[in-house]
Amino acid sequence: MRDLKKDLKTFLKISPYLIIYLFIFQYFFGTICIFDGLFGMPCPGCGLSRSFIFLIKGNIKESLNYHAMLIPTILFLGYSFIVLYVNKKFNIKIYYIVSIVFFLLLISYYIYRLINFFPNIPPLNINSKSFLFRILKALNK
Repeated sequence: MRDLKKDLKTFLKISPYLIIYLFIFQYFFGTICIFDGLFGMPCPGCGLSRSFIFLIKGNIKESLNYHAMLIPTILFLGYSFIVLYVNKKFNIKIYYIVSIVFFLLLISYYIYRLINFFPNIPPLNINSKSFLFRILKALNK
């Protein structure tokens, strides 16, 4: 079992660096997502924040529109917290199996979204400020 206080202290120590990273990355690449900022295409979690906001507002249909894996993600994070911090007798093999199944579902949903919605339907837009797009633009000159 992990030590929650120790992990929170570690997070608080690195949080100023995370905040600096967020501002710098947002300034240069127009996004805080590393994947989107480097490659110009959405990551598997693209839309989760907006989906969460709609869920909090009670608009479940719009929430599922932005990212249908939000509720499974919340359940997985809750399960992970219980396994890692609350349950003293957790079975690591079961946790690994649940994690693998969750990530396979997430990647499958990501591929489905890319095939059906990329690049024209938000939040699956192309980021023209990304590192890769800037390099390709410079090479074409």
